[in-house]
Amino acid sequence: MGWKATVDITRTQALALVLDYALQCGTLSDSELEDLLETLGYGDNQTLPYFGYNFNITRQQENNEMV
Repeated sequence: MGWKATVDITRTQALALVLDYALQCGTLSDSELEDLLETLGYGDNQTLPYFGYNFNITRQQENNEMV
């Protein structure tokens, strides 16, 4: 048995937690943000943009932007 208990929350509460996490992403380093994109499936999931790519955060947009 794991150390965590299970809690029931509403869909609204779950979405609020996700949005709260997203708002905190501004404090991530570039490397952490690159890793998070891959964790979310970008680069690996065929239905998301940038399928087949890895990520390197740059200071400004480049001409090869795909979105």
